[in-house]
Amino acid sequence: MSLSYFLSGGLEITLEFSAGILAAFLTTASGNIFNDIMDLEIDRINSPLRPLPARIFTVRQAFLFFYIFTISALLLAYFISITVFLIVIFTQLTLVAYSFKLKRLPFSGNLTIGLLTGTAFIYGAVLGGETEHAFIPAVVAGLANVLREVVKDIQDIEGDRKGGARTFPIVYGVNIALLVVINISSLFIFTSALPFFMGYYNINYLLVVFLLVHPFLIFSLKQLVNSTEATSLRSVSRNLKIIMLMGIVALYAGR
Repeated sequence: MSLSYFLSGGLEITLEFSAGILAAFLTTASGNIFNDIMDLEIDRINSPLRPLPARIFTVRQAFLFFYIFTISALLLAYFISITVFLIVIFTQLTLVAYSFKLKRLPFSGNLTIGLLTGTAFIYGAVLGGETEHAFIPAVVAGLANVLREVVKDIQDIEGDRKGGARTFPIVYGVNIALLVVINISSLFIFTSALPFFMGYYNINYLLVVFLLVHPFLIFSLKQLVNSTEATSLRSVSRNLKIIMLMGIVALYAGR
């Protein structure tokens, strides 16, 4: 979000920008808390050291933090602008829907995470004052997160199945999920080159994408196709995080 702010014309750390960052942080925190509450039984298997399954906080305390963070984010957003306020409302409602229902439906949860990632990019552009060039990079960022979410679903298949989730790998099988990963990766490779050819970024962006992002993604896909063991899945998931960081480098280099 901060990246899209600066790329969209935000040149100073203003009070409005600081309030926007805080509103985004509180919105994300409230969404994560609600997700942890809804996923308590699943996390007892997949992530037993998280605060709720580890009994660092009670569910009642978690709900209290959720309400405080949600209301605080809305108040901050309201005083920034009506556009920011509407984006925060949309994001909060989507996060609740994701945790309550969408993440347990095949592919719906993955698409929701991608949508929220793209929304964060546009949110930063709104704060920066220029949204014209934000949409294609938002799509690219969204695709990268959808890709990682599908891989994570394959990784978490045991706990998700015991928790009653109906993720894509559970419903359609790991092999079909791998085909989806390959197709999304192909779409990502195509769309990630578009910002250069549309004149949004300079040749430095394209060089980072072609020489770092794409080769590392192809290497990770090969690793995933060769093995879906737990260690391999963890490695691929970590690689996808690195690819996202490379994408940030590409955006900075291309301006």
